[in-house]
Amino acid sequence: MTAHLGFDPNRARQFIRQVRDQATSPKPTLDGIVDPAKVLEHYVTTLVPYACVRADSLAPSEERKACERAISNARVLRSAGLPTTVDDLAAHGIRLADAVEVLLHHAERFEDVHPTAVSVTGAPPVGPESG
Repeated sequence: MTAHLGFDPNRARQFIRQVRDQATSPKPTLDGIVDPAKVLEHYVTTLVPYACVRADSLAPSEERKACERAISNARVLRSAGLPTTVDDLAAHGIRLADAVEVLLHHAERFEDVHPTAVSVTGAPPVGPESG
């Protein structure tokens, strides 16, 4: 049995681009950045467990260290809370977007560890249970 979680990395990347565009616009607004930043924090909450499974499955290596750094960085940013000024929030939004993008890369690789258990990306499952 495969559980499809509806996770769409393309949609996540599109959202990340939109957040960066909004945060770097000539006149970003607090209202225009707060909600997207909250969504990015939810992405962190969603992606960290997948990245953790991926990191735990790797032998000690540079790839494992990179995955663990991505997890740690994303958690720190999420726990920092949202700044209250537009400029600080815009900078935080960009850092969150960057962290989510890196975390997304590692979370997508979750399927390398459990190819038939879960389809993180919503792609058709592969393996003996996919039929």
